[in-house]
Amino acid sequence: MAEGLVELERLAQDGLRVRAAAGAGSCRRGPWPEKLLHDAEARVTALKAESERDPAAARERMKELQAERARRTKTHKQDTAKQKEPRASTTDAEARVMKMPDGGYRPAHNGQFAQRSANRGDCRSGYRHHWLGSRPDRAHAGADRQTYGLSPKPYLVDGGFTKLEDIKTAHPTSIEVFAPPPSNKHATDPFTLRKDDGPGTTAWRQQMASAKGKAIHRQRAKTECVNADLCNRGLQRLLLRGRDKVRAVLLWFALVHNVMRAAALRIAAATAAAPGRSVPQTCQATA
Repeated sequence: MAEGLVELERLAQDGLRVRAAAGAGSCRRGPWPEKLLHDAEARVTALKAESERDPAAARERMKELQAERARRTKTHKQDTAKQKEPRASTTDAEARVMKMPDGGYRPAHNGQFAQRSANRGDCRSGYRHHWLGSRPDRAHAGADRQTYGLSPKPYLVDGGFTKLEDIKTAHPTSIEVFAPPPSNKHATDPFTLRKDDGPGTTAWRQQMASAKGKAIHRQRAKTECVNADLCNRGLQRLLLRGRDKVRAVLLWFALVHNVMRAAALRIAAATAAAPGRSVPQTCQATA
């Protein structure tokens, strides 16, 4: 940014599901955490030797999953009824069973990367379902405001991140949210203004209903290229467990990506400043 190579003008965010360091057979349903904990208490010495298995952590994770399902039942009753009982892993309690790109279901972590939405820009890593909120250290837009002293203006996210609470919070900070509407079980026009809409949600519905807003949101597709770069550099399966360690791995991959992009942008800038010199093929593809 200091060199004028990139601007924090427009950000796009996408998730990348990465295989967790947990076996597929470690995820189970029902009251098994209680049974495992009861058995473990009877043989404390063996439990210390088997540090990778933590029934207590799995039990607590199961409680969180059940509470999350109870909350979703209130707003997505039919969808929740179709789902099976939640599972938690005994080897990585914070991993979730997710549908992977190949169609299979395995324990994974969903890392979030925000990028400057033009030309495979620089990226930042995170780990949360809300992109803006009360935790600036875990929210991209909040982190940018805290670190750089400014916030992105357009912020592009997919349907899984359409949270009215975040949209309302973003509006006073001049962040324009470009996100598709959530699923509507009433089959009504999601862009029709509601009585309880505030200035933020009103502006969001109006801009996403316009052709210009839809065209801007389509730029989010460019984030898939960054995800592909990260996968090609080895971000395919995690070797560490727990969100804190996973977040550290994602941060390292984001830093490596930014170093590579900085090198390409500097070469392109130097080439443009020297008439008669041709741009290297690698720069033509990435700059």
